[in-house]
Amino acid sequence: MSLISCKQINFAYLFFLDRMDIQKYVQPVNFLDLSGHSVGTSSAVLRERVEFARERQRNRFAGIARINCNAQMTAALAKEHCNLEAEERRLLEQAYAHFHYSSRASTNF
Repeated sequence: MSLISCKQINFAYLFFLDRMDIQKYVQPVNFLDLSGHSVGTSSAVLRERVEFARERQRNRFAGIARINCNAQMTAALAKEHCNLEAEERRLLEQAYAHFHYSSRASTNF
């Protein structure tokens, strides 16, 4: 039987700790609020928006192998296609400071 070294424990701890910023607790929604008869955006309008977004992504990644949508973007592609203005960058910096996000989380936004 082998003993686990402190280095292995530290690595495992940091490995899981680094991924904890991916989760965020959200208040549950009341069922009665969901089942209400409020007027919202129609399915046809939503379908049109989704199709427009899909077409835009197909055009964006037309010459890039194995990339079909935004979810598959690498960090380099995100940096190339998703430039932040000064105001957005300031807002992101505030979120990092407030929620203590790790540097790994920077590619998730």
